[in-house]
Amino acid sequence: MNDLIWFLLIGVVVIAVIILVRRSALRPYTRTETNELKPGLLKDMLDHATHINDYFANAVRVWLFAPEESARLAALTAAKVAAGVQRASMGKYLSAMADDLSTMGAKEKALVVRIAGLASAITKKDWDLADVREAKRELAALDREYAEALDRADPKVFERRHPSLFES
Repeated sequence: MNDLIWFLLIGVVVIAVIILVRRSALRPYTRTETNELKPGLLKDMLDHATHINDYFANAVRVWLFAPEESARLAALTAAKVAAGVQRASMGKYLSAMADDLSTMGAKEKALVVRIAGLASAITKKDWDLADVREAKRELAALDREYAEALDRADPKVFERRHPSLFES
């Protein structure tokens, strides 16, 4: 009897997933009434994660080279917002940056120390929702524009404020 219940339960789950896919909730792209392609839920989620990574990288650049302490808090808050795997990749990004800078001159050694401090702050714990809310509140108190940009996952806010740091 238990096998029959499990079989029916699995069948219901499979049917539900098929319905969701057909209704386009899980498709990467869907078609609108006018036959235009529109991003689906999975595409939106992946884009959001990419924008959070870009926001983080841009905040680090501004913090290191402007230097602007609100950008450090923006980078730290973006890392707290990120999922664990994404946060780990942010730590690796900082480590790679520190390794690159450590091969340069003495001036860059100070940057390496600052980067190591940020990496340590990011990886010191597994941030929960209460930590994220508090970090967002702190960021909004210090720099409302950066906080609002993080909520929208808008990495361009740093380019708009510091265009010279992003020129090719």
